[in-house]
Amino acid sequence: MAGYYVRVGQWKPERASEVFSEVSAWFEPKTGSAPFDYSNFLDLYKEKSGRPFDPTDESDLLAGPDPRGKHWQRIGHAVDMSRNRFLTEVLSKLLRRHKRVLVVYGNGHLAVQWRALVAALGQPIYLGALTESHNQDIER
Repeated sequence: MAGYYVRVGQWKPERASEVFSEVSAWFEPKTGSAPFDYSNFLDLYKEKSGRPFDPTDESDLLAGPDPRGKHWQRIGHAVDMSRNRFLTEVLSKLLRRHKRVLVVYGNGHLAVQWRALVAALGQPIYLGALTESHNQDIER
């Protein structure tokens, strides 16, 4: 999330531990697993990067996912792949149940999933701009 916050101009280095806590709250810990807090993250970061985490180093925060990159870039790549697979599975399930499904993609998901969508659904067909007559067709 730090990289996202930097890109949208909302990153505050002094809030790094708060951001870590907020994001960590999104995930359910595995039963019996040891807690993983900001202090643990700082230790792991130093172990894997060979230097302390510096929340003011935006170049480090903006390093994109890369399967052949450094430790954190490889983790980012694995997370992105999992998220994209999940989105594809959700879309697939919805399309089995419904004739039409509206999907609003953001942050590059469409670009990453384009080939899978075309393979599953065929080439898109441009219907033109929505007009009042299109809206009436959709409502029927």
